Amino acid sequence: MIARDFIPSSRAITLGGKVASRRGQTIIGVSETNAVQGHYFTLTTYGIAVIESGKIIFAGDALTTDNEGRAIPAQECQQGTFAYALESASCAGELIEILLNG
Repeated sequence: MIARDFIPSSRAITLGGKVASRRGQTIIGVSETNAVQGHYFTLTTYGIAVIESGKIIFAGDALTTDNEGRAIPAQECQQGTFAYALESASCAGELIEILLNG
């Protein structure tokens, strides 16, 4: 995929090739590497991915994103969940494994 903006690694990516910037966006995968605008980058689109947490997360939580493309727990019945946490995060900034919704 071609980066439309700077892409940090381990962030949720939208169909438009940008970091997810709000809850409820359609997420197509998680970036595997950093990328600068206009360059190709790889992303995980199904199965297990590694993402940066934006809050405390418990294993099994349904996930959505914050305004930086980091994983945060989804509220009950919230639309826009894209994955489930396979590991817990005790604070923002931790890298955790997730299972992407397919």
